[in-house]
Amino acid sequence: MTNSKVLNANPKERLYHVMEMILESDLTRLELQMRIVAEKDPVAWRMVDQVYQNRLGFLRSTFSELGFEGEELEMRTHLFVCYHTWEGVMFRDLSKASRAKWLKLRLEFLCCS
Repeated sequence: MTNSKVLNANPKERLYHVMEMILESDLTRLELQMRIVAEKDPVAWRMVDQVYQNRLGFLRSTFSELGFEGEELEMRTHLFVCYHTWEGVMFRDLSKASRAKWLKLRLEFLCCS
């Protein structure tokens, strides 16, 4: 799926496609290392933080489209980022196939009211 199709998808599908992209491309494999290195360099930290703020904004907007607001909106936004950043580090023994099966379950969990 192209980026434009992801952005034009309904909010729930958009979240699912983002989850798939993170898993398939292993997009968080260097996340923690970049944050550790960036802590020592203010310029690098600003860049890393800007990317993080962009992620939060995208996710906050998407969860907002699903009707969440206030604390529920913020919790889902931060939970999404935290889980997807740490999953590969914390659950190394979990196969990629198992992680892929859990995408829909996690999506339902995050999107339920």
